[in-house]
Amino acid sequence: MSTELKYMPIFRARQEENKVLKSFDFGNRIYPCIEIYKELLRKPSTPKKNTKTPPKRRKVKTFEDDYLPLINEVNAKQVFVDFPIHLIPRVQMDADVVRFIRGVILKRENRTAYMKKFAMLSHKVIPVISTYAEVTGERQSILIQETDLRPFFGAIAFRTFPKTFSRDIAQIKAISKPEDYVIMDLEEMELDLDDGDLLDIADELESLNCNVIIHRNAVSKGITNKGLAHNDVVRDIDNSLINKFHLLKGSCFSDYAGIKKDDVTKGGGISPGFIFYDAVGNRFYGFRYREGHRKLDEFETTIVPAIVGSEASGRMDEAELDYLGFDNIGWGIIKKIELEGEPGKSPAKFKRIGMEHYIHCINCRVVNGDFD
Repeated sequence: MSTELKYMPIFRARQEENKVLKSFDFGNRIYPCIEIYKELLRKPSTPKKNTKTPPKRRKVKTFEDDYLPLINEVNAKQVFVDFPIHLIPRVQMDADVVRFIRGVILKRENRTAYMKKFAMLSHKVIPVISTYAEVTGERQSILIQETDLRPFFGAIAFRTFPKTFSRDIAQIKAISKPEDYVIMDLEEMELDLDDGDLLDIADELESLNCNVIIHRNAVSKGITNKGLAHNDVVRDIDNSLINKFHLLKGSCFSDYAGIKKDDVTKGGGISPGFIFYDAVGNRFYGFRYREGHRKLDEFETTIVPAIVGSEASGRMDEAELDYLGFDNIGWGIIKKIELEGEPGKSPAKFKRIGMEHYIHCINCRVVNGDFD
């Protein structure tokens, strides 16, 4: 059992998330978790019809061709890999996503076979397993998966949720080893330390002889750009887990890298907005388009100037820790948009900015020993 790990940001393997995974130096005390939900990172290009020249024959890309290099490029001591069983297929998802969820993730044997594809990176990869009791009714599925994967990996992570915890914990206690991890995923559960159910979970976690990660979605799914108050605190975001995970008997904490959990559905209408983390006050501030306007220009003309001139940015700039320093890639992009004319009319780019900035700020505190 080790207390080296202090923070586990979760990334769904989307384009902007993958950029962060490749660019950020996670060091030895932050291990990212990658949630894989489709066969390939990008759909293969479709040859154009009615062209005079026949299309060139290309090598058919495989799952391994995409994900093994991605893991190798992550600058972290170890990486958790999860095929999230709690991800439910929906009509708003792309067909390839639905196909992978149904054909791989929701079928235990197939999911295990895909996890074994990472065995050649066993020095770096920690596989994440969860119960299938809510999916197939298979009650001993945690035990079965552990038996199948243990010979291939040095450590295993068991991800459990409040709904299944009371059944999961008995299996986990029977098979977990000191080098393993338990990810207690509280989802959006309120962090009320007087809540009997939460205290019961904490008591069980305290009895484990392995590393315990407390995860919570700080940015709830109900928060939208349209609902933000410009340059004001987003009061519905509760990021108190970073101060409470020890009280819940965790050795480290986890979230979705300072952004809202991505439901991996097709994109809808765009409302320019941004949620910016204030590391000094451990709060998030909202910035959004002017009333009645939803033009992408407002990322450059309204949102960036407001962020740079905000009290939150001023506090971080004056802080003892180097929150807005050179290593903050997200802040660097904001300044390039402001001063160098870098294009900024992109919600995807601001998604990356939010993650880069948040993880950098958390890392400043990790290095400072704030979570020891």
